[in-house]
Amino acid sequence: MLYDRYQAARDAAWRTLLKFEVCSLPVDVEAIAGKLGIEILSRPEGQEEGFLPGSAAVTLRKGGRFQVLMQKGLSYSRYRFALAHELGHIILQHPMTRLPDGALTFTGLENAGDVMAEPKDDSDTDADMFAIRLLAPACVLHSLHMETKECIAALCGLPEGAAVLRAERMALLDHRNAYGIHPLEKQVQKQFAPFIRTKRQEQVPEKKRPERPVTEAALPVRPAAPEKKALPLWLLAAAAAIMMALGFFLFRG
Repeated sequence: MLYDRYQAARDAAWRTLLKFEVCSLPVDVEAIAGKLGIEILSRPEGQEEGFLPGSAAVTLRKGGRFQVLMQKGLSYSRYRFALAHELGHIILQHPMTRLPDGALTFTGLENAGDVMAEPKDDSDTDADMFAIRLLAPACVLHSLHMETKECIAALCGLPEGAAVLRAERMALLDHRNAYGIHPLEKQVQKQFAPFIRTKRQEQVPEKKRPERPVTEAALPVRPAAPEKKALPLWLLAAAAAIMMALGFFLFRG
């Protein structure tokens, strides 16, 4: 049953990326919300209804329109994850409950702006799974060889807990050689192809500058051999006399 929910969240994230033609990282989650007609607002001062202590965001439905109320002061990564979590509730069509003022909200109210260890509602687990896969598509990260939690957090704008889970899941997929199997994943890969090519080119280290060719002018000059001095004539004459005397005695004997 859990795997069925995982597949539903994963496939919904892929379909969302494809539908809104997302083709680069970090994913512009606010643009997706805008195209869905979702209004993003800051949580009004004193607004308690629908919010649990420590909650980063909550979704309300009023008059058929969705509003996501975001907690003020969230970090960049927590804001992105909290908004993607709420999109998960909306896109996965999770059940809603009516508040005293007549507005509707999702039954899963836990949204910490990062993954939760033990959420009380299954729909919050599913929304977390959706958010991770929307913001950090594994096939794209795998193609870029960016599979550590640090690389994932930096490129995708994920909070630490979500980046850790993404890295762990990618290690399992790599071990199973399970990339590029699902048709939707292949389409996502194709849609991100220009971005992947560009990032790969940025990752290539600068080539070593070729050495200048050795020219005749660059060769070291060998020192000239010292000039040999000619022997004096008297020394040559003395040497000749000695050789003749030696020859006389040798033939005589």
